[in-house]
Amino acid sequence: AAEVAVAAAERNVLASRLMVQSRSPKKSRGASVEEESKRGPQRERMSKSGGGRRGSPISGSPADPIVAFLSACEKELSPALDSLAQAHAEADTLRRECESLAQRLAVEEGQGGKSRAVVREAAAQTDHDTSAARSLQEQRELHEARVAVLMVELREERARSSREHARAVAAGEQFAAAEELAASRSARLAVLDEETRQHGLELRGLSAAARETARKELAEAEQLAALRQEASSMKERVAQQELDQMGLVELLRNELREQYATLEEHKALAGEAHECKAALAEMAELEFEVGLARAAARSSAAAVALRQEHGAASEELHALQRELQIALAESASKDAVVATVVQEHTSASQEVNDLAQRLSVAQHEFSQREVAVAAVCQ
Repeated sequence: AAEVAVAAAERNVLASRLMVQSRSPKKSRGASVEEESKRGPQRERMSKSGGGRRGSPISGSPADPIVAFLSACEKELSPALDSLAQAHAEADTLRRECESLAQRLAVEEGQGGKSRAVVREAAAQTDHDTSAARSLQEQRELHEARVAVLMVELREERARSSREHARAVAAGEQFAAAEELAASRSARLAVLDEETRQHGLELRGLSAAARETARKELAEAEQLAALRQEASSMKERVAQQELDQMGLVELLRNELREQYATLEEHKALAGEAHECKAALAEMAELEFEVGLARAAARSSAAAVALRQEHGAASEELHALQRELQIALAESASKDAVVATVVQEHTSASQEVNDLAQRLSVAQHEFSQREVAVAAVCQ
């Protein structure tokens, strides 16, 4: 109702203005023509840019440009006049509508205070609805801002998730490459373990063979030392018999000298055997040091066993020496003793020769095995 009243007031004002203009259209048109006629020469002077003198007429008479300008103005103003006539007609229509609205308003105002109360309530409801609409608009703007923020966060989260996915893909590729490298290294380690095991088995076999050879050569060297001791004891008994029987001693002196020379040779061979024994012991120690890198406890046990065997063999040799001395002391016949000594010397010489040959063969085998052990160790 308030909007209708405002619209009616505006229409009344517009209608009054149109009525005033419609009452004096010629005067206004004449004034506008005069103003345009006054402004025409100024526009003409401003539009020119140096073509002749200022204010000079285009044609022969000074009134020609004014007439042309007025005709142009009439042409320009003719649609405006037509639109003004249409506006007059519309103003009349609006005036009639305003009069009818005024009559309706008067009728409505005459109905009483009930319609005013209804209008006030409607206005209050309209204000309430307007405030609610404003609050809803503000909430909508807030929601739009929040949605915009959430969209930005969603874009950032998508970008972050894409980066994390790319990182995860790169990490998966790196993990696969690491697994392949680990598998290749595991295969290489397995091959190296197998080669190490084979070398260990070969080294154990060589060590066992070297220990057996060293044990045999040590036994032979000990037998050679026993024979040398036995020869020395025989030499002492022969000297004793020479004191008892000077005749036999004179006859056997040269032979004994030869035997002594042979014994010296045997002694030299025994010294060489001792040196070989020392070299074998050194090689055994070297072999034990090599074996300690693989099986220290087993090598230690083998060394202890070898020492025990060596002690037992030494005790047996001492017992044999004592028995031999007792047997020789109980010999009654000096001729038989001399013959026995000669035979034993001959057999000892043969055995020494055999031992020398065996020692040379053992040294050759030992050198070959030493070369093999050095190659394996390298």
